[in-house]
Amino acid sequence: MFDIHCPRHHSRVLLTAGAVEGLVNTGDGVVVHWRCYCGARGEERFARRPVNAHRALDASIESAA
Repeated sequence: MFDIHCPRHHSRVLLTAGAVEGLVNTGDGVVVHWRCYCGARGEERFARRPVNAHRALDASIESAA
């Protein structure tokens, strides 16, 4: 599940994975094309994390194991 801002609802809406109409991998990150249950469509952009963030996440996972 993920949340988006729906222009028809004028608020945040929680959607399931079934609302995803497409994924586009760009050089800046991933763009998710979605359709709300009211019929509105939009896209949500997820920026790439800096390389240092990946290393910090890997280190925290290793230390937790």
